[in-house]
Amino acid sequence: MAEKDSYQKLIDHHNKWVFGAPGPNLLRELFEIIFTPEEAELLSKIPFMPYKANYLSKKLKIPVEELTKKLDDFAQRGVVFRYQEGKRVRYAHGDLILMFLRTPWWTGIDDELNTKLAPLVNKYYEEEFGPEFMGQTTIAMRAVPVNQTVEDTRTIMPYDDVVKHLDHFEYYSVSHCGCRRRHNIDPAYEKSKYPTETCLHFDALGRYAVENNISREITKEEVKEILKQAADAGLVHGLENSIDGGVTICNCDPDYCLYLDSMLKMPDPVPKGLQKSNYIREIDEEKCIKCGLCAKVCPIEALEFIKDEKELIFHAEKCMGCGVCAYKCPKGAINMKHREGEADIPESGMEFGKRWLTERGREPAKFIQENSL
Repeated sequence: MAEKDSYQKLIDHHNKWVFGAPGPNLLRELFEIIFTPEEAELLSKIPFMPYKANYLSKKLKIPVEELTKKLDDFAQRGVVFRYQEGKRVRYAHGDLILMFLRTPWWTGIDDELNTKLAPLVNKYYEEEFGPEFMGQTTIAMRAVPVNQTVEDTRTIMPYDDVVKHLDHFEYYSVSHCGCRRRHNIDPAYEKSKYPTETCLHFDALGRYAVENNISREITKEEVKEILKQAADAGLVHGLENSIDGGVTICNCDPDYCLYLDSMLKMPDPVPKGLQKSNYIREIDEEKCIKCGLCAKVCPIEALEFIKDEKELIFHAEKCMGCGVCAYKCPKGAINMKHREGEADIPESGMEFGKRWLTERGREPAKFIQENSL
């Protein structure tokens, strides 16, 4: 049997990770664009779990200085994640989400490589990766209502409060939205009407992005201003789907967000969207003037306005509880009330990871063993 080439080895390596490597032919085409055969060979040996360079050097039999230089280069290209805690530095192979859907677009630069990548990445997500990524019960991100729209703000739990979530962090950064940027570059799509510099990253992820020149550092007050501007634009606040909320806040649009777009355009059973928040729309009929603006701004078509009859139809089963309709209502006729019961939100990132694995038929302990050196 002929020996596998380096690109096939890299595909096989990703196949061991959480999402697998669906669509290997198109994935290979993407790998061939961004990696030389030698780079693909090395990356096929870099684990997805974080390790120090000197440990990787011994395992891979590559001099530590030579390996560190290559790993740092990969980090600057958004391919390898570089963790730094004090003087301790660890490296981990980035997954397909980081590599194709996030870091290439964070800079907001339309260079030759991104111009070539954008149409292929969009095709890969829509035809191959998206159905696998979105096709399980547990969703990666959850909707969080705009604070001012909640009926009684005293009842908001900390994990439902996007502003209070900022108190967990010491370092803040902003980058351009990967979803909107890659669609803006792709000539097959119209340019988004929404702002793009709205992706917020904190602490380790924020430092990594700034140190590798793919994001810029900002203050906590600037984060709050970006959140306000996002709400003004009708974007949906999204946190990583765990009680601790993770280290990213997305501000999602209905046109190109990989969560909302898939909900509206992908066939069943894929459409999941963002996980619903603990809140749902409530309207004061006496204040409502039946202008239809709420239906126009709803990102997932949970509201339907019949103009001739001045009738507003609410599809409660679709409502994510994002609060966009309430925030934009000119008469203050809408607020967000707490749903019955509580949303099933994983307690931590670790619990979230276990759910993702078990839903995909993977045993967590075995998975960790298979992806460790």
